[in-house]
Amino acid sequence: MEVIPNFEVQKVLRISYDFLDGDYPKILFLDITCFFNGMDVDDAVRILDGLDKGARFGIDNLIDRCLVEINNDQRLWMHQLVIDMGREIARQESPKCQRIWHQGDAFTVLKGTTDAEKLRGLTIDMHALMEYHYAEVVCTDSMVCRKRRRLNFFQQWLSDFFDGGKLQTGQTSLFPILNTDAFRKMPDVKFLQLNYTNFHGSFEHFPKNLIWLCWHGLSWSSIPNHVCLEKLVVLDLSRSCLVDAWKGKPNPRLLGSPSP
Repeated sequence: MEVIPNFEVQKVLRISYDFLDGDYPKILFLDITCFFNGMDVDDAVRILDGLDKGARFGIDNLIDRCLVEINNDQRLWMHQLVIDMGREIARQESPKCQRIWHQGDAFTVLKGTTDAEKLRGLTIDMHALMEYHYAEVVCTDSMVCRKRRRLNFFQQWLSDFFDGGKLQTGQTSLFPILNTDAFRKMPDVKFLQLNYTNFHGSFEHFPKNLIWLCWHGLSWSSIPNHVCLEKLVVLDLSRSCLVDAWKGKPNPRLLGSPSP
């Protein structure tokens, strides 16, 4: 594995993907690769069945192709090389079906500067993003300089999301508060993960065709008005400040136990 370049390995691994029968197992594989690797298999099946029935049969097919496994904890698992291969395929197909799993790309979409009309899913985790940029490194001279440049760039990049480089009024988090106008450009997104992400503005244009919404660390005491949950299958608000859920809205499966 150390001798063969990764792109050569991916070419070999892609044989199993290319020989999948039909579009559905390929779509299923790419969705798991970008959004559901590591998730409890029953929860993943419940979400994916919200779009097309037969997710469990499709996953078994992927297991037979050695593209996916179910580990001892009953979670979907993929080898990192398979993940890399799948995400590269998803990247190449992005003009017709966008799957945004990279934190930086997700920020660009949420900033509202990128066309997302064909967006199928997006995932972002502000804690993970902060941990990545502030990770400690071995303190050699060259690495210290590299770390300083990286942090300076990240701080400048992050400040672009604030109003005039300043915190929004009443903001208590170090994370930027994004504008809900970004949701105008993603009308048909199906999978959305917004962990520890804050927004201001009206949720009138929040996606109405969501199947899965994962929003760990939701900072409000109740779900914002105009957040449409009619088609939602799974709602995960773990580690949030939720006190009152909603009134007169459908009752999707709620994962986790939000705590004040």
